[in-house]
Amino acid sequence: MKRIPSSVIYLAVATLLGGYIYFFERKPAPTESEKKGKVLPGFVSDDILSIRLEALGSTVTVDKTPLVLEKDAQGIWSITAPKRYKADESHLRSVLTVAGDLAPDATVKEPGDLAAYGLAPPAHRVTFSSKEGKGFLIEVGSKDIQGTATYVRNGTASEVFLAPSSSLETILKKIEDYRDHTFFKPDPVLAKKVRLTHGADRLVLEKDGSGAWRLTSPLKAKASESKVRELLNAVGSLRITAFEKDDPGSLSTYGLFPPAGSIEVWTDEKGPPNSILVGSKKKGGNDVFAKQGNLPYVVAVPVYFKDSQIKFKVEGFRDKDAMKFDQGSAKSLTLKKGSASLSYTKDGQGQWTLPGQAGAQGEAADLLASLSQTAVMDFASPSEGPKDPSFVAEVSLTDGEPRVFRFGKQVKDKLFLFSDQGSEAYWVPADVLQKLEACFKGPSVPIASPAPSKN
Repeated sequence: MKRIPSSVIYLAVATLLGGYIYFFERKPAPTESEKKGKVLPGFVSDDILSIRLEALGSTVTVDKTPLVLEKDAQGIWSITAPKRYKADESHLRSVLTVAGDLAPDATVKEPGDLAAYGLAPPAHRVTFSSKEGKGFLIEVGSKDIQGTATYVRNGTASEVFLAPSSSLETILKKIEDYRDHTFFKPDPVLAKKVRLTHGADRLVLEKDGSGAWRLTSPLKAKASESKVRELLNAVGSLRITAFEKDDPGSLSTYGLFPPAGSIEVWTDEKGPPNSILVGSKKKGGNDVFAKQGNLPYVVAVPVYFKDSQIKFKVEGFRDKDAMKFDQGSAKSLTLKKGSASLSYTKDGQGQWTLPGQAGAQGEAADLLASLSQTAVMDFASPSEGPKDPSFVAEVSLTDGEPRVFRFGKQVKDKLFLFSDQGSEAYWVPADVLQKLEACFKGPSVPIASPAPSKN
């Protein structure tokens, strides 16, 4: 075989490299949209102020009525015809994105008879109006033989385009799909009071002066901040699965008079709350009837919302982390057992010391690690514990607030603990007991008896 000179190979490589640089470095490669063009050139989503959808090929009267959506001065979308409803903002964003990005798979430059494409007359017509008064029109015809693409026409162009059917299906929705599927989105910062009702049971949560959530009914206790946030987030993310009846008449038909349960959220102590009422379960499904307090229509929501949020347990809203603290902020630790007392202090190097106890660093650090992460296993009544605690641990913190643990009796793997905040009592893991006992194996300092009164 005749060998190709190396100079020829170098020349070919240089030519290919030069071509690559010319086409790809000097000028960016065109995107798919740029190659195909757009069905609606010049369409800008943010500029659109109204949308009109017409199902021209439908024989159903209610479907033939045009669906009109309009955006107000604040940028909020509403359905204005055939009835006025709040619109689903997330769906509107999808529709406008799809319309602006709609690119044809193929273009018929000279279509001839439009009836061959289902466009004389079209099955659907969608009109977008912008703030400059400019209109964008899509006429929708029949699908191709595979059913994956649909013939469309820009009202101002002579060509017929073959566009993805999936994109058009996002736009050609019924009024139920364009309606807002949410209730209300409570702001965890602005929310001041929450009331849950299930049957005859009621639970009330309120923010105190410091902005912390507290249970105020059926008992007074510190509330779990994470549980309250979870509840408010569940309300904000709840979505309507079906619009049942705009004019329901008797609410008792849906188990909503009286409701099986409800949630009310106040952001203004003087104003009315936002509320969701839940009723009976729909037959043959996993939804329950529901209603937003100030709106007339009945909807359906997933039954899990009722089961997980409305069917509450008071204990689930109590704070199980009330005794936790930052171990690094501890500056002294005092332990008491009967008449014996130990006082650990932290020196300038951050080491724990106790006169006469060589293992003070390990003992204090190990015990503080357990105390700082004390998690409540269950809630107890103060009457369940002894009047005189078996161990007392007092932790002085750098913020000036002491944390006092008063431990009582042990029952299996649980240890009774009196709270240092109010009159609450808990059952906590009993493994801390061994660490408390270990601290008292070394020398201890007796508690001084009070001096007798001179009187």
